[in-house]
Amino acid sequence: MTKPNIQSLKKENEDLKHKLENLTKDFKELKDLLEKKERTARVRQDGGFPSPNHELEHSQQFLSDEYDDMQGKLSKLGRDLSNLLVKVNEITDAIEALQQYSYQYNLKIVGFPQANDIESSEDTAELCLHLFSCLGVDGITLNDIDIAHRVQIRAIDAANKPKPIICKFTRRLSKEKVMAARRASRNTSPEDLGLPSDIAFERIGTYEHLIPKLQNLLYKGNNFKYQHGYKFCWVKNAVVYLRKNETSRSVRVKTMDDLMKLIPWRQGATSQIDE
Repeated sequence: MTKPNIQSLKKENEDLKHKLENLTKDFKELKDLLEKKERTARVRQDGGFPSPNHELEHSQQFLSDEYDDMQGKLSKLGRDLSNLLVKVNEITDAIEALQQYSYQYNLKIVGFPQANDIESSEDTAELCLHLFSCLGVDGITLNDIDIAHRVQIRAIDAANKPKPIICKFTRRLSKEKVMAARRASRNTSPEDLGLPSDIAFERIGTYEHLIPKLQNLLYKGNNFKYQHGYKFCWVKNAVVYLRKNETSRSVRVKTMDDLMKLIPWRQGATSQIDE
């Protein structure tokens, strides 16, 4: 049996979401219809439509049977919706787990100028090796890099900025060596990297390559940091951390709910977890 990959899971998830939307629509329509029937039945019982007793009894029995039938359909739809939602959540979690497993070998490098207009993967990998050497990281060769390539940047940020590099290592140990020395990348110069001295150059940053959900959570965490007087916000091992100051405890943030619990007026309901 073929092991599912991210693309096949995404397609399955989109199909399930489409079914979920349709079921939700059917559920609402049936519920609205049932409520309308109930209102009609109440009007009849209150004497809104006078009729002989035997006709009224027949009408009430018919409405009761129809009501029971619709209640059965509504209950079944509700169960189908619940089951489908569980399946969607399971596949979403599986996609994120696969992405996280794949991304654990990756570094994202920003601010690194391109060597030339047509930069091959091999050129990009060589640039990475230059950077690692400048960071004082020994023992990393091309054999430690699976692939290095440029990725697209958002249009709003694209003006005069080099495309970020995703460097995928063959071993996690190699990535961790670079991460341990990454602060030194702030002090590199074009000459250090084997680039012309007159090339436009901004500070290089080396970061964890985060899955979209975690990237969004880190973005929200940084916004929260500025808004609520926290001094530090970072990510480690697929978890976002916040710290109020140098002497306070680190708080783990794995979901938006965790972040919301840190809002001052809700702090009575939160539990802080040390790193």
